[in-house]
Amino acid sequence: PGKIFVTAVNPSKPFETMILDEEGKSPALLIEYKKRSYKFDASFKSIGNDQWIITITIDNNGEVPLENIIVHQPTPHADYIAHAPVNINAESKGDGVEFRIPRINIGETLNIELTVKTPGPLRRQAPSIKILD
Repeated sequence: PGKIFVTAVNPSKPFETMILDEEGKSPALLIEYKKRSYKFDASFKSIGNDQWIITITIDNNGEVPLENIIVHQPTPHADYIAHAPVNINAESKGDGVEFRIPRINIGETLNIELTVKTPGPLRRQAPSIKILD
């Protein structure tokens, strides 16, 4: 049973910390900042019969896992047909499809293939990504 005091000197710098044990001594405690970094991209391929495959690639090149990720792929005037991998939740939302990804581990690359059907050419738009904390 001790007290912990944490003060953020500057949000971009590590925290100053002091822990007091039962005897009032303060042992050293190091808090390490880990960087979250990722890249994402989308490619579009026509497979005939007004159908398209959109491949969304997310690469976690940071120092921590990515969790609670929402990817929105705009697909205006297109109908959702299927997606892979099937263990990722997908839902048609207004002008696109929204994917909910529970976790991408450090160094992992995730490829999502989305199949849509559109009457005519597909308007190609980049996906948006949100990471919920």
